[in-house]
Amino acid sequence: MKYTDYNGYIVAGTLKSDNAGFSKWGIAQKDGQEYFLKEFLSPVYPQNAEMYSAPQAEKKRKYCERYEAQKMLLYKTINEASDGNNVRIVDFFRCDGHYYIAMPCISAEKFTPDDISRMTGGNHVQQKLLCKTLAHSIWKLHQAGIVHGDLKWDNVLFQKSRDGWLTTKTIDFDNSFFEADPPRDPENFNFDVVYLAPEGYLFAAGENVRVGKPLDVFALGIYFHQVFQGSVPNFVSGEKYDYVFEGLLSGDKLRIGDDVPQDMVGIISGMLETDPVKRYSMDTVVRLLSGEKVQAQQTVNHEATQNDKEASLRINIYKSQKTAGKFKQAGSLN
Repeated sequence: MKYTDYNGYIVAGTLKSDNAGFSKWGIAQKDGQEYFLKEFLSPVYPQNAEMYSAPQAEKKRKYCERYEAQKMLLYKTINEASDGNNVRIVDFFRCDGHYYIAMPCISAEKFTPDDISRMTGGNHVQQKLLCKTLAHSIWKLHQAGIVHGDLKWDNVLFQKSRDGWLTTKTIDFDNSFFEADPPRDPENFNFDVVYLAPEGYLFAAGENVRVGKPLDVFALGIYFHQVFQGSVPNFVSGEKYDYVFEGLLSGDKLRIGDDVPQDMVGIISGMLETDPVKRYSMDTVVRLLSGEKVQAQQTVNHEATQNDKEASLRINIYKSQKTAGKFKQAGSLN
């Protein structure tokens, strides 16, 4: 068996690209501990100066150095903001021109949305516990000014506590960013289209909008609906859309599933509001999940940024146009 050394992290064989997006991954050993190691395919630090002109090499070096500094700060802030239910990033480093992150290997149990929604228990106690745990983790990130950027079923691990309850562990911060410094190039905006908010679609389609914290709230709303119903929500009209954002941008109204408990219907509906300015903030979601009585005026998203307000305007313009041809582009985003 061949072993590869990545800055002291030893991998049996080579890193894999299965289901890894723009990265490779593998299980590594270091100092007797097991880690999940991920290599990013881009950017690559220019080590061989002969491959580039002097100006090109300098430009690439400066870009990579900025990237390093941004990632170091981002991962440090994510770790500091964790409530213990986000997987900790223990290392970020460059090796032979490529960038890597290392995280502890997590022992997790596999469940589908259907599995979770079918779990029995009075008043959906287990499902509500999962929602509360996950909401608190994302709220802590938002408090630190960080957007996860890729919340979906596969990026939430399930662990069983000593007393038998399932809790969550959030992973995969590859697409995370500071809300004050959102993605500017749609080409570098990665997402799962099933969980994509309306403003995320418009940004990916080249519209002049920016994305922020409401992106996470929407994705979490889809996730919560899956927790109780086992599927994403449908629409009042009965129309079948490929994705939730498509129906919302068409002006259709969501139909929350019958298996969603009544006290969760309003919460999920507020999280799936088309307009990011009107959408609940994570602060509101956490308070409502804790059982706090929140007045209507208190649900206003006071955290809405200027970017959110501009996205709100673009969404309203887009809905008024209802150009069916644009939605054909959405299929290419899958």
